Amino acid sequence: MSPSSQSRPRAPVDGLRFAQVSALGPAPPHPAKEAHLSRRGYTALMKSTTLAAAVLGVAVALAAPAHADPDTDFARELHTYGIYGPRDYNAWLGKIVCERLDKGLDGDAAKSVRFITPNLQKGSTQVQAWQFLGASINTYCPDKRPVLERAAQNG
Repeated sequence: MSPSSQSRPRAPVDGLRFAQVSALGPAPPHPAKEAHLSRRGYTALMKSTTLAAAVLGVAVALAAPAHADPDTDFARELHTYGIYGPRDYNAWLGKIVCERLDKGLDGDAAKSVRFITPNLQKGSTQVQAWQFLGASINTYCPDKRPVLERAAQNG
């Protein structure tokens, strides 16, 4: 190569110029081009961040709600009926009700309610005892729903 060809500036390629390498490293890019690139990068970053936030929002909104354990769901249902008390005790009582139905100790829903009534908190009503029975069956032994259906028919 001749010395004159080394000192000649190179032609721009796609609007960019080649960086000249010196002992200090590559030459900095043209300030106007740098500003354009940083604006474009910032805009792209904002668009991708906005898109990620939107996708995350949709995913959270459409996700199935997380379910607590059955005992917590049972306690929440009881609270809607005004039945309170220790969560573990109520869950234990609900499971016992199902076990008694399963073993035939309580032949019908009325017998189950007679078992439940003295085991609920003082001041609980007969209606709440029936609600407790329904919640117990729905949560812990849905296969025993016919017991409730027969009670409703015999009403």
